[in-house]
Amino acid sequence: MTNRSWFRICILVIWVFIYQSPIVLSQTIEVKKLETPPVIDGKLDDDIWKQITPIVEFHIAELKTTVPDKTQIYIGYDDNALYVGFRCTQKESQIIANQTRKDGSFKFEDHVAIYIDTYHDKIRTYCFAVNPLGTQLDDKQGDLGWDGVWSAAAIINESDWIVEMKIPYQILDLPEKTEQRWGLNLVRRHQSLDRTSTWADTGVNVSDANRFGTLENLNFIQKVSDKKYEIIGYFSTKYDGTIESDVLFDRLSPHIGADVSYKPNTSTRFIGTLFPDFSHIESEVQGIVLSDLEQRLTDRRPFFQEDGRIFRAPIGLFYSRRIGEIDYGGKIIGKSGNATYGLMNVIETEDKSHNMLLRGMWDLGNSSSVGVFGASKELRDRNNRSLSVDTRIRLPQAFNFIGNYAINSETDKNDSRALLTEINRRGNPIISFAYRDITEGFNPINGFVRLTDIRQPSFWGVYRWPIEKGLIQTIKFESVQSLTWNHSGERIRGDHFQLIEFDLGEKWQTGTFFRNWSYDIHTNWVMAAQAVYNRQSPARVFVVGQYGEFEGAKATFLTTATNIIPFQFLSIGLKGENLWQTFPDGITNQEFSLRTSINIEIGEEKWITFRLRTGGDHKPNLNAVFKYSFLEDFVFYLVYGDQDAKETVNQAFAKLTYIW
Repeated sequence: MTNRSWFRICILVIWVFIYQSPIVLSQTIEVKKLETPPVIDGKLDDDIWKQITPIVEFHIAELKTTVPDKTQIYIGYDDNALYVGFRCTQKESQIIANQTRKDGSFKFEDHVAIYIDTYHDKIRTYCFAVNPLGTQLDDKQGDLGWDGVWSAAAIINESDWIVEMKIPYQILDLPEKTEQRWGLNLVRRHQSLDRTSTWADTGVNVSDANRFGTLENLNFIQKVSDKKYEIIGYFSTKYDGTIESDVLFDRLSPHIGADVSYKPNTSTRFIGTLFPDFSHIESEVQGIVLSDLEQRLTDRRPFFQEDGRIFRAPIGLFYSRRIGEIDYGGKIIGKSGNATYGLMNVIETEDKSHNMLLRGMWDLGNSSSVGVFGASKELRDRNNRSLSVDTRIRLPQAFNFIGNYAINSETDKNDSRALLTEINRRGNPIISFAYRDITEGFNPINGFVRLTDIRQPSFWGVYRWPIEKGLIQTIKFESVQSLTWNHSGERIRGDHFQLIEFDLGEKWQTGTFFRNWSYDIHTNWVMAAQAVYNRQSPARVFVVGQYGEFEGAKATFLTTATNIIPFQFLSIGLKGENLWQTFPDGITNQEFSLRTSINIEIGEEKWITFRLRTGGDHKPNLNAVFKYSFLEDFVFYLVYGDQDAKETVNQAFAKLTYIW
C-alpha cells in the first residue's frame, strides 16, 4: 500500500471521529430572563430570585461522593448583565475566609466561582469568584492580571453564607449575535472539608472548558460599548544606590510609558504597550530541583499574560520569558465565525529584534479544532523561524487526541523538525500516552524545548479511589513512565515515578513515592515521604523528605512550606529547601533556598507585599511593593529591590498610573 493510500485512510479515520463520534452529553441550563434586575446586596431576598429554580446537583471531582454542606445557585439575565446568586449551607464557625484584597489568592479559603466560555469554543474562559467576605477575584484564560468591572456582595449568617454577582456583558468578549450559548461551570470550595464541588463534571481541573456544561436561552441585543479605548499612562522613577554621587538627581532615572487597549467590537481586541514598566511585577524564581532540565516558570508581565493562551501550542514555540526588556509591542486577538486568530510583534530593547507570532485556530465538528502557529525572531543579519500545525480531536469517553508537527529554520543552519502525538483523558482516572520525535538542532529561539535529538514515548496516569470510610477518605495512585532514545538508536534517558497518597479527611494528607531516572552517566533514585496539614491557622503545612542518590552522591532533600494567617489582614508564606550531598570521596555539599512572602492588606485598594529570597552563594534579595488606588483612576506603586537581580541592589521605584 502506498504512502498516499495510508494518508487517505488516516484522513478518513479523523473525519469519522470528528463528525460521527457520539456527542458527549453535558449538563444544560436554560437561563431565565429577568424583568427587573436584583439588588446586589448579598441577601438573595429579591422577589425575582423566587421565580428561578435553584441548581443543586454537584460533583466532587468524579469521585461520585457528596459533601454535607448544601449549595443552591440561582442564575438569571437581562439585556445588560448576567446575575448569579449562591446560597451555601455552612456553620459560621466552620467558614474559612481571610482574603480581603481583590485578586488575592483563594487557594486556602472557602469561595464560590462561576466559569463561563462565551463562545463555547473551549478557548476563551472567564472566572468570577467571591469569598464569604465579599472579596472578588477574576481572571481571563487564567490571567489574574485581567480586571473586569463587575459587582458582588456577600453576607455571613449563622447557618449559611450568601453571594450575589452582577457580570456586565460589556466586559466580555461575545459572539456578534442575539442568541447566545455559553459554556458554564459552577464551583464551590469547602475548605474545612478539603473538597471542591462542581456543577459540570470537569474532574479535578474545574476550569477545563472541554468538559463545561451549557448555558442556553440567552437572548439579548448587544449594546455598543461607550468605552472602546482604554489608555494607561504612567510615570516612574528609579533610585539606584550603587551610583556614586552626592546629587540626588544623578541617582534617579525617570521613565514614561503607556499601555493602550482598543476593542472595536465584542470579539476583537488590540493591545499595545510603549516603553512598558514592569517594576511592580515580581518574577517567579526557581528553587532547588533534582533535575538537569530547565524548569518552566510563569511570566507575570501583564502584556504577555492578557489573552496569552491563544499563543500556546503542544510544542512550545513561544515562551515569553525568553524575551527581556521591550521597547514597544502590540497584539491583536479576535474571533470570526469558527476561526480564532492572534498576531503579536514585540521589539526587544537589547538587540532591537522583532519577535513575531501568528496564530490561527478553527473549530471542527464536536469539540475539535485545527490550528497553525508561526513564530520568528528577526535580526538584521540573521533570523530564527518556526511554523507548526496542530489538531485536537475529541474522542468518545472523554478522551482527546492531540497532534502537532513543527519545523524550525535558522540562518546558516539546516532545517529541523518536531512531532508530538498524544491521547489523553482528564478526570478520574487521568491517562496520557504521548510520543515525541525531535531532531537535533530544533531550536525555536523564543520557545521552550527541553531536549532535542530524541524519540520519547511516555505515560502518565492518576487514579483517585474513593473510600469514604473510617480514617481514609480517598487513595491517590500516580505513575509516570518515559524512555528516551536518540536518532542513532542509543538510549539516553529514562524516568520512572510511582506515588501513593492517602487523604485522611479535612486536616491530613500523607503519601510516599519512589522515583528513579537516568541521564548522561548518572543513574539517580529517591524514596520519599510527604505530609500535608490543612487548617485555618496555620492554613497549610507541607513537608516532603527525600533520600537517595543524585548525580553520583548520596542525597537528602527536605522541602517545607507553610501559609500562616494570624490575622485577617495578614498572611505569611514560607518555603524552604535543603539539599545535603555526600560524594564517594567524602566531599560534602549543601544547598539552601528560602522564599518568604508577607502580605498586608488594608482594604481592597491598599496593600503591601514583601518578598525575601535567599540561598546558595547569593546575598538575600528583599523586594517590597506598596500599592494604593485613589481618585478612582489613579494607582500609585512604591517598589524596593530589583525583581530580576541575583544579588541585592539598592534600587527603589515610584510609579504612578492613570487610566483613561
